Amino acid sequence: MDQITSNLENLAPAPHRSDNNEIQLRTSQVYEWIMWGWPRHKMVTEGEIKWKVSSRAIDDYIGKAKELIKDQVLNPQREELLKESIASWNEFKERCKNSGDRKNEAVAKKQIDRILGLDIQKIDVTSKGESLVPKIFVQTEDLKKDIENNL
Repeated sequence: MDQITSNLENLAPAPHRSDNNEIQLRTSQVYEWIMWGWPRHKMVTEGEIKWKVSSRAIDDYIGKAKELIKDQVLNPQREELLKESIASWNEFKERCKNSGDRKNEAVAKKQIDRILGLDIQKIDVTSKGESLVPKIFVQTEDLKKDIENNL
C-alpha cells in the first residue's frame, strides 16, 4: 500500500485549464505584442515563460488576436463601403421602378444580391446519380456563417 501511495504522490498535477478571463487577458497581451511588431517566435517564447503554456496555445491566442485586429480594422471600413454601394444601387433600382424600366431594375436587384453575397451559382443537374451540393458564394464571413448554420 505504501508503494501505491508514494507513486500517486509523485504524479504531476493535472494540467490547469485556462478560463475565459485568462484567455481574454492573454489574447489582449498577444494583441499588444502584434501591434508592437513582435515576431511569432518572440511571442511564443514570452508566452511559454509567462503563462507556462505550449506554443500551440500561444498560436491560438495569436489567431484570436488577429481576428480582433481584422474585426476592428478591416470590417468597419468594408461595411461602410458596402452600405454606400447598396444604398446607391437601391436608389437606382427605385428610379428604374418608378420609370417602368424593369430590365435595369432587375440589374440593380442582381447587383445588390451580388454585393450581399446572395447570388447563387447554377448547378449542373447531370450528376449521374451523385448527390448535389449547392454552392453559395458569400462575400462577408458573418453572412456566410449565418447561411451555413441555417442550411
